[in-house]
Amino acid sequence: MLSSAYISDHMKVHSQGPHHVCELCNKGFTTAAYLRIHAVKDHGLQAPRADRILCKLCSVHCKTPAQLAGHMQTHLGGAAPPVPGDAPQPQPTC
Repeated sequence: MLSSAYISDHMKVHSQGPHHVCELCNKGFTTAAYLRIHAVKDHGLQAPRADRILCKLCSVHCKTPAQLAGHMQTHLGGAAPPVPGDAPQPQPTC
C-alpha cells in the first residue's frame, strides 16, 4: 500500500506539467529520468550522467560551468564566453 505522502508527492508530477523538454524534438517529460530514457530510445543518444554538464554542440560532458566555458573555446575559436555568476575580467589596456 502506498503512503499518503508518496501519493501527494507523486500527484505533483501530474499537476505541474512537463519540466523536462527534449532539445531535439521538444517533447515534454515529467521527470529527468523519463527524458533520459526518451533520448536513448527515440534518438539513440547516450544518457548523460546527472552530475555532468553536457555541451549542446558536441555532447562532451563537463564537471563545472567553468570547465564547459573553457571547452566552448574549441567551438568558438577564441575566448570562452563568461560563466554565469563570475565577475567580469578586466580588459588589458595598451
